[in-house]
Amino acid sequence: MSLLGRRYSGIDVRLREAEPPHALDLLAAGEVDLTVTFTHAGEQLSDSPGLVRIAIGEDPVRLVLPRFHPMRNRPMCRLT
Repeated sequence: MSLLGRRYSGIDVRLREAEPPHALDLLAAGEVDLTVTFTHAGEQLSDSPGLVRIAIGEDPVRLVLPRFHPMRNRPMCRLT
């Protein structure tokens, strides 16, 4: 963010953390200019009139286990 501020000295860059529903409320109210949000598997944020969503990537979820855990050699496991 500091590079962005130096490169484009006329803009004001600030980071503000908020959970996705609150972030969308801030955006709809004009309190922020953009938001980067997330959803969990199977979750969907409600549609907000006047807002456009663009997917910018996916973040895989990793399970971390102790070295000698019985599930350590499985290529995948279900978390249900």
